[in-house]
Amino acid sequence: MKAMRFSRLASCIGALALLGALLGLLHLTLLDPYLAALEENSSKAVQLQALLTRYQKLADGLPDQRTQLEALRSDTAPLQGFLEGKSEHLAAAMLQEQLKVVAAGEGAHVASVQVLPDREEGRTRRITLRVRMMLDIVQLQRLLHAFETSRTALFIGNLEIRAVTQTRDRGDESGQLDVSFDLYGYMWRES
Repeated sequence: MKAMRFSRLASCIGALALLGALLGLLHLTLLDPYLAALEENSSKAVQLQALLTRYQKLADGLPDQRTQLEALRSDTAPLQGFLEGKSEHLAAAMLQEQLKVVAAGEGAHVASVQVLPDREEGRTRRITLRVRMMLDIVQLQRLLHAFETSRTALFIGNLEIRAVTQTRDRGDESGQLDVSFDLYGYMWRES
């Protein structure tokens, strides 16, 4: 009888141990991966909620940014520093007129002006005049200063200065210079 009780007790303990092992195995194979996936999804949900909040704030500011963009696009005032004109030819004519006004203000004689072909540089067009003038060194300094400080950004390239050796009636030299250079500015192109 004791043996029977012992064998029954051993069988119950064995069954309980087997049940415990089965539950442990189920826990390791099913419950742990499920809980880990649940935790990972929870942290992803928090990250996605933060992103959603950020994107909603950006979207809320979008109408204001569109309004600003439209205002910039519709602004008809010329861009500062660029040559004005609806076409390259008009911009070249305005640059030529600016050259003549500055030269006349300094008392310089413009011998010739040649409009060179315009050149595309990114979103701008380079408008270039090849200029030849007769003037003295003081006039040249003032002329270059006037170009440098003009409202439109103007640049000088290929500057060549040659002394003109003419003698006047009294025998002194005139101090005149034969100056040639490329005067250029940029015209903004709409895309």
